[in-house]
Amino acid sequence: MTDSMAKAISETDRRRQLQVQYNEENHITPQSIIKPVDMSLIGVAEADYWTPPEEDAELDQFASAKERDDCILKLEKDMREAAARFEFERAAKLRDRARAIKQRDVMA
Repeated sequence: MTDSMAKAISETDRRRQLQVQYNEENHITPQSIIKPVDMSLIGVAEADYWTPPEEDAELDQFASAKERDDCILKLEKDMREAAARFEFERAAKLRDRARAIKQRDVMA
């Protein structure tokens, strides 16, 4: 144990003693803080699992593989532009739509 560690521990112990003494003199019982779960974090987690609506999938019928690839490239370009403008929700939707088109191609 270094000197600085010993000093820090002894200072912590000294402060703890003072706090305990103060609590006893003033009849204070220390209690843990109880806070509700922050629901905004749940919304962030749910955003990772967005599923494209079925009507979007029906709209993406392509006559050729080149047409499909061009659509994917355009979606990815639009996604990068939206992200550059800090429109992250729109960028995520474009990303998911491009993924859905790619996934449908793999399944077919």
